[in-house]
Amino acid sequence: MSDYKSILQDLEALNVSKAFPVFIPTHQREVQFLPLTVKQQKNIIKGSLDASTSNAAFNKITNDIIAENSVEDLEYLIIDKVSILTGFRLQCLGSDIRIEDPKDDSIGYDINLQDHYETFKQHAVTPDLLARDITHENISAHIRVPDLNTDSKFTDDTKKSLEFTADDLTETIGKLYVFELAKFLGSITVGDRMIDLKTLSAPESISVIESLPLSVSNDIVKFIESIREFEQKYNTVVIDEKELELPIDATFFNSP
Repeated sequence: MSDYKSILQDLEALNVSKAFPVFIPTHQREVQFLPLTVKQQKNIIKGSLDASTSNAAFNKITNDIIAENSVEDLEYLIIDKVSILTGFRLQCLGSDIRIEDPKDDSIGYDINLQDHYETFKQHAVTPDLLARDITHENISAHIRVPDLNTDSKFTDDTKKSLEFTADDLTETIGKLYVFELAKFLGSITVGDRMIDLKTLSAPESISVIESLPLSVSNDIVKFIESIREFEQKYNTVVIDEKELELPIDATFFNSP
C-alpha cells in the first residue's frame, strides 16, 4: 500500500477517534459526531458564494454533513440543527465568538458560545410541540416538524426554483412561502382519501399546498410560527440585556 493511501487511512481513523458528544434536543440526550473535515468546511464556504441561493445551499450542505458525521443512525429534526451546528463550531473553532450589534455593525460583542450551548438542555421538547392535528370541515391534516431528509428534499427544489426567479422578488417570496408550508405538512385526508406527503415529490406536495383552503394553511402558519419561536431559544444570546442572534450561516465556521 502506498504512503498516500496509508496516510489517508490514518487520518480517517484519527477523525473517528476524535468523535465528540452533541446534545440533541428532540432526543434529549447526547449523540456522538465526527469532527468537520477541511473538505466539509470548504463545501460550506463554497455553498455560500452564490448570493441568490446561499441559504438553500448552506441548508442542504449542512444537512448532508450532519447525516454523514453522525455516529448513530438517528432521525434529526430541523429544531435539532442549531444545537448540532453549535456543537460542530465549538469542536473545531472553540468557544470564543464575536457577534455584531444588529443595529450597528461597528459594535461587536464577545460571546462565550460554550456557556450559551449549556443552556440548550433547559428547553424541554414535548410531543405537542413537534406535531399537531387540524381539522376543517371534511379536511384533516397532520402537521409536524420536518426531519432533515424532508428539509433537504424541499431545499433542492427551492434552490432550483430560485435560480430561475432570482430577478423576480415577488415570485421568489411566494415560492419560499409555499415551500415552507409544504415541509411541515405530514399528511392530509379529504373525506376518506389520505395522502402521506412523504410519498410525493416536492412539486406534487406544492400542488397540494396550493390547493388548500386558507383556513388550513393559516393553521400550518401558526404551527410554524410556534416552532420558530421555540428555535429562538437556541438562536438568541442575551448579553448586557441585548438580544443577539447567532450567525447560523457559513460565517459561523470561518470566524473566531
